[in-house]
Amino acid sequence: MPNPTLTPIVSGDAATLARRYAEALYSLAEDQKQLDAVTADLRALRILIQESHEFHIIAAHPRLTRKQLVIAAQSITTTAKFNKLTGHFFAVVAQHRRLNIIGAIIDSFLSKLAAERGEHTADVRSAFPLTQTQQEQIALKLREL
Repeated sequence: MPNPTLTPIVSGDAATLARRYAEALYSLAEDQKQLDAVTADLRALRILIQESHEFHIIAAHPRLTRKQLVIAAQSITTTAKFNKLTGHFFAVVAQHRRLNIIGAIIDSFLSKLAAERGEHTADVRSAFPLTQTQQEQIALKLREL
């Protein structure tokens, strides 16, 4: 389960910067017809960074050189077998010492994708565990809406 305390809230200039990075990646992915592949990679990366305390240490470490950050980013993307575009983008983010806002970049990218596709997000909470049938019924109702 992701640790919410490791997901920093990004606002102000950092939020603007994250949105710009996300828009640039979205534009590249769309131009190269790689939206689905990049989206899958970013979703996997979001889970990885939310669950990895080590990633947050690396992202915030002031003594790591840009080269070391790029090598770490390339190692992650190679191991995860990410799309070439995603890998290159992640390395650029590392090169510019922006790993601390990668979560915000991913969220901004996914929000833009959902808006472009006309998708909406619903957060369903229940006081008790739902059966598979109940979950399916809720999903069906949400699709109808």
